[in-house]
Amino acid sequence: KASAYLFYRVLNALSDVPIPKDTGDFRIVSRRALDAVLAMPERARFVRGMFAWAGYRQIGLEYVREPRRAGETKYPLRAMLRFATDALTGFSARPLRFAIRLAFFSLLVSFLTGLYVIFSFIWFSTAPGWASMLLAMSFFSGIQLLTLGIMGEYIGRIYMEAKKRPLYFIRS
Repeated sequence: KASAYLFYRVLNALSDVPIPKDTGDFRIVSRRALDAVLAMPERARFVRGMFAWAGYRQIGLEYVREPRRAGETKYPLRAMLRFATDALTGFSARPLRFAIRLAFFSLLVSFLTGLYVIFSFIWFSTAPGWASMLLAMSFFSGIQLLTLGIMGEYIGRIYMEAKKRPLYFIRS
C-alpha cells in the first residue's frame, strides 16, 4: 500500500496527464470511453492513464478493502517496476527533460568554479593545473548533459507521435 501511495504521487508529479490517485483497473465505462481507449494502438498499455488521457468524466467510488484472505501478493517486484515504467514513460516526457535541468546545474557549478579559480589565482598561490582540469571537466560534462537533454526532448516527441493516439474525440 505504501509503494502504491508513493507511486501515484510521483506519477502525478511527473505526468503530463492528471491520473486519479489510488485507482484500480476495475471500472464500469461507457461504450464511447471504451472505444476511445481501444482506438489507442500502443502496446505498453497503462490502462488507468489511458482512461484519464481520454478525458471522459470519471467518478471514483471509494470502498473499504478487506484484508487479503490467501497469503501474500504474488505480484513480483520486477512486474511492479515494469508497470511503473510503462506508466511514467507512457504519460510523461519529463524524465527525459531531467538531463537539461542537470546540464544547467552543471554549467552553473562550472561557472562558479571558474570564478573561484580566478579568485584563488589572484589572491592565493594555488598549485597550477588542478583548477583548469576541474573547470574543463565540469564545463564539458555540462555540455554533454545539455546535448543529451536536447536529444531526449526530440526522442520524447518522436515517442509521443509514434503512439498514434487520436488528437481528440468527437462527442457527437
